[in-house]
Amino acid sequence: MILFAGDCHGDFVPVIEEADDALAVVLLGDQEPQVSLADELGPGLARKSWWIYGNHDSDYLDFFENHKSMADRNLHCQMIEIDGVRIAGLGGVFRAKKFEIDQTTRLDEVDLDCPQDYREAWIKLRRGGRAYPADFTSIFPDDLKSLLALAGHVDVLVTHEAPESHVDQHPNGATDRHPNRSSKSERFSLGRPRLIT
Repeated sequence: MILFAGDCHGDFVPVIEEADDALAVVLLGDQEPQVSLADELGPGLARKSWWIYGNHDSDYLDFFENHKSMADRNLHCQMIEIDGVRIAGLGGVFRAKKFEIDQTTRLDEVDLDCPQDYREAWIKLRRGGRAYPADFTSIFPDDLKSLLALAGHVDVLVTHEAPESHVDQHPNGATDRHPNRSSKSERFSLGRPRLIT
């Protein structure tokens, strides 16, 4: 079994408790590790875990920096194979302020060959050319271009970004709309889906 777990928000106990029988664990963002991610998971679990960033993994510099112990396990724009299942990752979220995208934007409407929209170009535009953690928890057009190179070779695409604009239903009956969520993930197909058991 492959365990997919998201939004730990610093509490790794449920993942650790469920991971004993798992062949592998894929963390789907918003880990928010308080210490190094490898230490949070422990050596046995860290060896069989991969991860992608979520938007909150750059809320504090420590959260971001604490992923470095497992930088080689970051699935963002990469593919791994676990027990015959090819898994690719797209970490972070679409940030509408950067690229004027919203829930109606389609992948074919994004200019994937616009160098000034690439992550490195955004970093160079700032005074001093200094990268900020949010630069690595945001999805850029060059990330999508990298994943398109894997088209037809991936069984599972894991993302932190919701696949489309969605509504959260709270126990008290209230709802939260997420109008800034992009539908790009839903329309970004890398292959035919299949059940993982």
